[in-house]
Amino acid sequence: MRKKIKDDRYKEYFADFEWPWFMPSKAEYETLTENMGFSEAAITEKNADRYFANADEMIRWIDQPSLVPFMQCVPDETKKEFRDEVVEEMLSKALQPDGTCFETFRRINVRLVK
Repeated sequence: MRKKIKDDRYKEYFADFEWPWFMPSKAEYETLTENMGFSEAAITEKNADRYFANADEMIRWIDQPSLVPFMQCVPDETKKEFRDEVVEEMLSKALQPDGTCFETFRRINVRLVK
């Protein structure tokens, strides 16, 4: 998505776009919380890779919720083209020889006690 919204054909629509998710790394979470006075802090990272049974299943995941905040920025006459390009690029990277799809996904869990 970061690459697509910088594409010459679309970047004007995202000039004032604010990334919809706060996704710091484990190290960034540690830095953010280290001087906040918590008596306990546990920040863990785990592999939560996503496996999809087929392309249709992955496309549904892309369409909802992944594309929603971006589609709001694109004019109606450009939405289909933008969406189709995003789907095509993601499938080109995720589609496996057996027809399943794989998406790298990491989850960071933060537990803090004041």
